[in-house]
Amino acid sequence: MRSWIIVALLAMLLLAGCKAISTEPSGHDVSGSVELLDSQRDNAGVIVALYNAVELNSKIIEQQAIHSNLGYPIDQQSEFDHRYQLPYMQTTTSSSGGFKFEGVSTGNYNLAVLKENYGYKYIIDISVSTDREIPCIEMLQETVLSGQILTDITFSEASCTYIESDTEIITPASVTLSSGAIIRIAPGKMLRFLCPVMFDTAENSVRITSADKTFDFSGNLDTIELFSKISFSTDEISNQQISNLIISHSTLGLSVETNTAIAFQYVRGLNSHRGLVIEAGSSTISNCTFTQMANCALDLYSDFGIHDNIFGSCEQGLFAVELDGTINNNYFFENVFGIRVASPNLNIAHNEFDDCDLSISVAASVCTIEYNNISGSDMGIETSSIYGDVCYPTIRFNNFVANTTHISIIGFHDMFTPVIRPHIGVAGDIVCPHNYFDTLSNELSLLDANDDDWQESWSEEYYIDITLQNSTLVGNAGLE
Repeated sequence: MRSWIIVALLAMLLLAGCKAISTEPSGHDVSGSVELLDSQRDNAGVIVALYNAVELNSKIIEQQAIHSNLGYPIDQQSEFDHRYQLPYMQTTTSSSGGFKFEGVSTGNYNLAVLKENYGYKYIIDISVSTDREIPCIEMLQETVLSGQILTDITFSEASCTYIESDTEIITPASVTLSSGAIIRIAPGKMLRFLCPVMFDTAENSVRITSADKTFDFSGNLDTIELFSKISFSTDEISNQQISNLIISHSTLGLSVETNTAIAFQYVRGLNSHRGLVIEAGSSTISNCTFTQMANCALDLYSDFGIHDNIFGSCEQGLFAVELDGTINNNYFFENVFGIRVASPNLNIAHNEFDDCDLSISVAASVCTIEYNNISGSDMGIETSSIYGDVCYPTIRFNNFVANTTHISIIGFHDMFTPVIRPHIGVAGDIVCPHNYFDTLSNELSLLDANDDDWQESWSEEYYIDITLQNSTLVGNAGLE
């Protein structure tokens, strides 16, 4: 009997010991090598940093899952910038170019490879669930450009390009922008094309950004200085289309000075003062995504057609003056101003406005605002005037939900004067038929010239007529 008890106790102890010494895997190895393709034989000293995957904007992802043709399709390639975050792990290469990270947790990562005078390369969206070997990463010395250039230039993935001072590439030169190229522009400097430009970017976008803090691993974006702009001052653009660009940390962003009609497609603009400035020539802008613009995403001075874009967290999504155009099927979210226009003939239709301070501000315009979803705004639609021009919009078949003020036909407008002053925005009553208002119980849900707030300043008594309102949501409003 005693021997049986002893055997049982020994078995229990052995079992407990096995449990004590069994451990979960401590992580995985991620290794690879870097080769510097020049006369230098020593591949040591290249910084290799591993980063956690970027958390993509949930509102954009949600909308693009429903509307596949909406905006620039954001992913790790478009959103990752190594200056945004601290490295998960960091090392430098040996003389042979080898590197290794040990104990990497299961997950998704991005890899940045950097060296002074070589710029950087990204290896995007690395999935780690077991040991990983990264194929050899080849780097060429960085191309440095400055001043006026009269020879052909190809911007390619093979090497970074550094713009160290204001640079103009002038005919008889020509420019080719190839997939995956990285262009770093010194703070305050610009790159201007005054020659034919060819786009070869079908496989991957060209990344254009400020050169500031390239080799800073503090993760502090607040201190990054902006480059001035990249400018297309030529009528010779292949297929009259500018496409597949990622532009960040710029004052004027992408600036276009051409007399021909240009189509802009698949442009990603972020963390800049302005995104796209069009100074001449009619334009069509589609499938672009602009976020975090301190001034405005689109600054337009020529007639336009704008559709299937995303504007988020900008001071102004779109600003235009004295132009004709269409603004259809775009998603505006968390902007101070979604649309801010003083244009005579506009059609604003089938857009989605989500949590903007002021969704639509129109002045000096006989425009049509129809089939839009406007929700979560401090003010949905504001009308006003400049230079005494009448603003008399048609507002119909829209859904107004959870706005503090749905419509105001008197607005304060400070676009063209340093002193904020009100303007009569309309010359008569505004009839707004067939809209849906979730509530009109709030005394501020509609503001017109007969409200007490305005009575001391204005004798005109114009009204917002919503007699023919919908009792249910307009079914085909919003994004198509």
